[in-house]
Amino acid sequence: MLGLQLRHLIAVGRDKQPARVDFAKGLNVIYGAANTGKTHILHLIDFALGASAPPEAPPEQLGYEGVLLGVDSLDGKTWTFCRSLQGGDIRKLEGLSDVWPLEDVGELLGATHRSPNSLSKFLLNTVGMLGVRLRRNARGDLQDLSFRNLAHLVLISEGKIQSEVSPVETSQYVARTVEFSLFKYLLTGVDDSSIQVSDRHQRDRVRTAAKLELLDAQIAQAEQSIKSLTEEREDLDARQLRLEETLDAALRAWDEASVSYRDLSARRRALRRRRDDLIDRNDEIELLLARFELLARHYDSDFVRLQAIEEAASIFASLDQGPCPWCGADVAHRGEHASRLCEGDTDAIRNAAQAEQAQIEIKQQELRETKDKLNEEKTEIEQLLPSLEEQISSVDMEIRGELPDIQQARARLAQVISIRDSTQNSLAHFENLDRLKDLRIEIVGDDIDVDSVSLIAEGGANTAILDEFSQCIESFLTSWSFPAQRVFFDLPRRGIQVSGKPRRVNGKGVRAVLHAAFSLGLLRFTFDRQGPHPRFLILDSPLVTYRDPISPDDVSLAQTDLNERFYEPFRSLDQRLQVIVIEDRDPLDWVSQIAKVERFTGIGSYGRSGFYL
Repeated sequence: MLGLQLRHLIAVGRDKQPARVDFAKGLNVIYGAANTGKTHILHLIDFALGASAPPEAPPEQLGYEGVLLGVDSLDGKTWTFCRSLQGGDIRKLEGLSDVWPLEDVGELLGATHRSPNSLSKFLLNTVGMLGVRLRRNARGDLQDLSFRNLAHLVLISEGKIQSEVSPVETSQYVARTVEFSLFKYLLTGVDDSSIQVSDRHQRDRVRTAAKLELLDAQIAQAEQSIKSLTEEREDLDARQLRLEETLDAALRAWDEASVSYRDLSARRRALRRRRDDLIDRNDEIELLLARFELLARHYDSDFVRLQAIEEAASIFASLDQGPCPWCGADVAHRGEHASRLCEGDTDAIRNAAQAEQAQIEIKQQELRETKDKLNEEKTEIEQLLPSLEEQISSVDMEIRGELPDIQQARARLAQVISIRDSTQNSLAHFENLDRLKDLRIEIVGDDIDVDSVSLIAEGGANTAILDEFSQCIESFLTSWSFPAQRVFFDLPRRGIQVSGKPRRVNGKGVRAVLHAAFSLGLLRFTFDRQGPHPRFLILDSPLVTYRDPISPDDVSLAQTDLNERFYEPFRSLDQRLQVIVIEDRDPLDWVSQIAKVERFTGIGSYGRSGFYL
């Protein structure tokens, strides 16, 4: 069995006493006062294992220049990874070392997976996952597994463990597909390298998922643009109404200054209304043409496929030497008795393919005619719009020329229009989002939980394995006396439900406990099935419920004895697994009998004050 375990973490610097923490096999507990460097240890480990950015440096880190992480594999090999706290590549030493190496010692590994000789590839090879391919989008494109893809599943920070985001995901929209593919791989041991789309239903699902992926990306971009606005939609709508009233008042003032203004204004409004209608129709035509273009590509693809079938049938029909290409019968048995031996009828196949091509050609012709009509209408609109714009401009000039005595009213009107346009531009962001959501509803209906990842998941998930995994999570909750009846993995949301309640709707303390159960369950489940996993896990603050309960869920859970029972499952922890728990609360005395316990007191005169001493 392959895997890794951590042995020590050391921060070094010239004229600085090394800051060191050692790890043992099995359970490790680091606990103590706040602001003593416990969480910083996790971030240093993450950095030593290839994270792109160094962790935020506390004041105590001043003068420290590098970090050494000692690890060993389950087959007995040991290494030390050395990395400057400024970043850069990682130097790998054979064996466990607590001394910063010379530049010509060891092997230099690239910090990114793309490097030919990278730390990621070395770690993946050590844990038996090198060469794993994961699906990265709805179309079925693949990417190589990087060790950084695994980090959020084995290095669980305090923020992550309390987050409403599923333990499977990192909250990065573009990474959701590959993160679920990784989770599926860990459960099943089967990656996506042989992914194929065979049956029609699955192909339709993939097409829908691809459309949904693109649409959801646009929705996410639209929602991000809305976040940059300083006002809510309700405020903008209210301002729009007020501006319309203000605009009407300005128009009345202008109208009072000149009788002819009424006719000019009415004419301008009619022209603008006509222009806006044409613009809306033009946008509608562009959307239809885009959809018809996708349909045309689909027809073209089907036509090419049928041509290939027809050509293959013609080739097979012309073969008169050698065994039959359909059934393999000897040439002597081909002839009048062939139908008894072989069901391959090349003429029927060719005729069927030709008939299908004829049908597609009819549809293509109909589609071309429809597109031609739309393009003609679009051309007419585009030719008409400049004329309308010119007419509108002409009316505007007449108003300015004929009514020189209403300059003040006009200036007021221009000011109001400017503010209104700004407001309309802001509202356009919301309207664009509404339009995208309407298109989304056309594809998948009103269920907002359905997305490209869930469609792919439902099409390829093994529900039996997910149920076994859920029972493994449930076993941890049961051993903790967590008030749970049944754990269920919710595919559309890629998260867990406990007794019918999604994890994300609980308080942060309950979410932390459930995330811990999920991560420990994944560690045990993959180990019991000898499936892929690095075999180590770090949990930061899984018992936050007992530190600062806020929600009713947290308060209720804090009144149980989960804190006392949390370490019970680790009594039987296989020593080929390693769990590091970082906590503020003191563990019970008996925990030191089954774990390596490190305490940070926060007081320089009493015990070890913190990581940097």
